[in-house]
Amino acid sequence: MFTLLLFAFAGLVLTLSTSVFFYYQKSNSLANIRGPLSTSWLYGNMREFSLGEYGVRAFQWQKLYGTVYKLMNCFGERRLVVADQKALQFVLGNPQLFPRAPEHKELARILMGQGIFWAEGPDHKRHRTVMQPSFAASQLKALFPCFQETARMLASQLQNKFSTNEENVVEDVCPWLHKAALDIIGTAAFGHPFNSLLSDENAVARSYHNLLADSMTRGPLSIVVDAILQYMPVTLLRLFDKLPTKAMRKLRTNRALTLGLAKDLVERKLEVLKGGMESEKDVLSQIVHANVSQDPQTKMTPVEVYSQVSTIMLAGEETVANTAIWALYELAQDPELQDKVREEIRETYAAAHARGDTDLCATDLDNMPLTTAVMKETLRFHPALPMSLRKAAEDSIVPLAQSITTVSGEVVNEISIPADTIVIANSAGYNRLESVWGPDAHLFNISRWAKERKISHDATLGMYANLATFLSGPRGCIGYRFALIEFQMFLIELLKTFRFSIPPGIRIKRELALVTIPVVDGDPTRSQRMPLQLSLVEE
Repeated sequence: MFTLLLFAFAGLVLTLSTSVFFYYQKSNSLANIRGPLSTSWLYGNMREFSLGEYGVRAFQWQKLYGTVYKLMNCFGERRLVVADQKALQFVLGNPQLFPRAPEHKELARILMGQGIFWAEGPDHKRHRTVMQPSFAASQLKALFPCFQETARMLASQLQNKFSTNEENVVEDVCPWLHKAALDIIGTAAFGHPFNSLLSDENAVARSYHNLLADSMTRGPLSIVVDAILQYMPVTLLRLFDKLPTKAMRKLRTNRALTLGLAKDLVERKLEVLKGGMESEKDVLSQIVHANVSQDPQTKMTPVEVYSQVSTIMLAGEETVANTAIWALYELAQDPELQDKVREEIRETYAAAHARGDTDLCATDLDNMPLTTAVMKETLRFHPALPMSLRKAAEDSIVPLAQSITTVSGEVVNEISIPADTIVIANSAGYNRLESVWGPDAHLFNISRWAKERKISHDATLGMYANLATFLSGPRGCIGYRFALIEFQMFLIELLKTFRFSIPPGIRIKRELALVTIPVVDGDPTRSQRMPLQLSLVEE
């Protein structure tokens, strides 16, 4: 308790002593950028921005102030929210000018260890050089049966929820999609079955259940804590990992279990190589093989290799599962679209049978335009990671695709961002820009992906489909192809088997727990839940 009080007191002193400095340092450069008035010196605008139903207020402010606006954080600190495509391209494309803040790097270490998500600068480049080939399209096609088998197991387990003569059931699909995502990571990424769809016996898989939703506290206190952390030295930040809270205990347990698994997996992969045998096809085997072959100056350390396991598990499981859940939610609200996608799935299977194949192959996924459009629109409308924070390393002039009007009435097409400014790279905001996606940008509409409909590409952004969902630049998501195959196979097997609809009286809202999660409106627990009504599709 004494350590905790000392930690809090030190943080408070540091905050009070530096907040005035930051406020005045940035005031001249950012004062002319428009934004909402602060409602509180303690919270600034952050309660409206990040609590409650995520995105509602942020989209309103974007419409009112433009693609770049000023946001007041706690204690009078000014931040910039950036959704402009050229500005995002510049910020995300220059990590040396806009690295992550030290406190967010430390959070990455607490969550996932010293893996690629944690690494910065030359270390990140070194990690990416070793890992990139393991996520190549050609490599992932060889793993297609792993994706397919798990997606079918998911559908089979949900079928078991139907009793005799039961026409429909209401089921929370969240735990099922998260278990399936973990199982695919187990087999395709590690060559190690978790079998979490069949049993809850695996302690590692169990430790990931609702990990972010339970650990990333969503409340006014968390806003203040986040503001305090940015003023603390890294040595003091590391004490945060030792706090005796329920959330930190859960994170420590998860990290210890995953580290034990990682050491075992890597040792097994190395034994295969030492025995002169050919590496297995899973992603981790390829990473270990590539790392062994690297120059000693560029290879990853054992701790860094172990950390890739927790990085792949947490980043891959949370994002893909939640994206698939939101896709089912949108399709459940549009039975006509759902039927059209289901018909495309049937036609794809029929085409495979007609050419003499008993099943789909990886190349069939490229010939499903309607399913792909649903995927793209879900990624646009429901980005799993709606924003990413960066900290300006030095003063920078950042170009804009769309001019903004300043407080003084001047129209500008570039902005000056002073050193130490926190920049909120607003992926969700960019994905809703009417100038890019059309006047219906705030509607879920897959027709925007039709070939005949033009989408503005004033600045190429992102890893996929001009979306900011997988971020962009050198730190863009290395596993996005893996995620897309997984996402598509979930849709194929679930829609082939079930019809989805919204149960009467249920309203779903989005909340932010590092990633966007579905919450039933009115549920006092604010747990991650997506109850959907399922009925079996007749063969």
